[in-house]
Amino acid sequence: MIAYLETRCNELKARYYHSEPDLQLSTKLLANEKIENNHVLSSTDMQTLLSLLASHPNGVIHYSDTLEGVVESSNNLGIVTLNSGGTLSLASLCRSASNSERDIHANRIASYQKQHQLNSQSEKALEINIHGAYPGWQLANDNALVKQGLQLYQHLFNKEASLQVIHAGLECGLISETYPDCDIISFGPTITGAHSPNEQVNIKSVAKFWQFLTHFIVLNKSVEP
Repeated sequence: MIAYLETRCNELKARYYHSEPDLQLSTKLLANEKIENNHVLSSTDMQTLLSLLASHPNGVIHYSDTLEGVVESSNNLGIVTLNSGGTLSLASLCRSASNSERDIHANRIASYQKQHQLNSQSEKALEINIHGAYPGWQLANDNALVKQGLQLYQHLFNKEASLQVIHAGLECGLISETYPDCDIISFGPTITGAHSPNEQVNIKSVAKFWQFLTHFIVLNKSVEP
């Protein structure tokens, strides 16, 4: 078994070398260590769990109907934990630019998980919690701030700005949820590897960002909040 797992690990590392060059997979034989009976899945439950993980919604769920190539909704099955006491926890991050679509997909995933109940003889009921919803933010076609920002960028740097939509959580969603009629724009320096140990910022782009920000503030200093 150990030999098989090591072979499989090497195959996965070779397969994902370009996207995950630092991928590390390890196995450990626990035959001579004390293992609690309530911390081990039965063969039947293990097969059910593997079936669930193999077919569980993960990755892109839906692309935007208006912006080509932009992800609108996705789910990330990030953490699977077998807790001491015999409980199994699956943590997913479901997000979308549309709050209604996010909720629909979250409830659909919850219904899917209920179909894969482990240990049907257990008296413990399956518990599913949906919490920590992060609001989406959809770009309005008539956003005056965005139009103004594009014009200012052209004026300052003599080239068109790159207007992009990203599939990520932004404070803009929280602000727009409280002030739905407020125009919002998001811009900043060039950052790579965000929220990871490899996060970096392009120093030259910081100076460019500051120049744009100060001019943008002056341009709107007389606008009432």
